Amino acid sequence: MLATLVYLGLLAQEEIPPSAAARPWIDWSLLTHQLVTATCFIILGLAFFSISDWLVDRVMPRSLRKAIDEDRNMALAIVVGASILGIAWIVAAAIHG
Repeated sequence: MLATLVYLGLLAQEEIPPSAAARPWIDWSLLTHQLVTATCFIILGLAFFSISDWLVDRVMPRSLRKAIDEDRNMALAIVVGASILGIAWIVAAAIHG
């Protein structure tokens, strides 16, 4: 057990250098930048997704909601779900770069 602790450096008598001890754990400016960027991409992705959903609803000759809910059209529900996943993957790939 003692050999394991020595191997892991838990019983070492080394001092922490002052530069490492003074560093903050979190870089707040980088965290803020990443949060703002992520929020912008979320808003942009939701906007594109909403526009594509609206466009599909306008192009279809009948109401998708009526066809899926009232008529219990399972095939249409699968196609709509697959198109939603496809649009989401395209938006994610565009955001990721």
